[in-house]
Amino acid sequence: MRSIFIGLASVFIGLNVWGAESNDRYSITFNYQLNMANPAGTNPTSVINLTVSPSLIRNDVHEYGGSLSYSVNKAENTLANTTTESSTTALSGFYRYNIPMGDSNAKYPLIGYAGPQVGIISMKAGNTSTSNTSAGGQVGLNMMLSQNLAINFHILQFDTVFATETQLLVTQSIGVKYYFQ
Repeated sequence: MRSIFIGLASVFIGLNVWGAESNDRYSITFNYQLNMANPAGTNPTSVINLTVSPSLIRNDVHEYGGSLSYSVNKAENTLANTTTESSTTALSGFYRYNIPMGDSNAKYPLIGYAGPQVGIISMKAGNTSTSNTSAGGQVGLNMMLSQNLAINFHILQFDTVFATETQLLVTQSIGVKYYFQ
């Protein structure tokens, strides 16, 4: 547990060490993912994932923030007439290095990002639940629609969950990112 707090503190160090600067920008991102499958009309499954991520961006390059995600997975067995449900909640801190991609004078400029993250992941399936630490990274792209609004393509996020049986979680999503000062 102590390593979680040390990791989260190191990710947010930029928020505490430096005072607010005139070129700092704040942002909040809302991402959404929905997966549904109904193979051959039997055993339908659905997964919904919602994420909110506030952050501080220094000099349009260094981004420090956190994410809160909630995911629900429902699976039906039509032959046995049963439904199982599992959920995952994740709280993480991240650092992203932002870099313009292509022409900044384009109609919709692109800003790529990549960086590490650490956090806590709680999983629940039926009457069983577990909480573990995680570490991973993320890569994405923001397509700027205006000075304050972007479409966020969270291309790849991977988290290694340090449990009795180490797990790898991989997600992708799309969302909206709002910038304000």
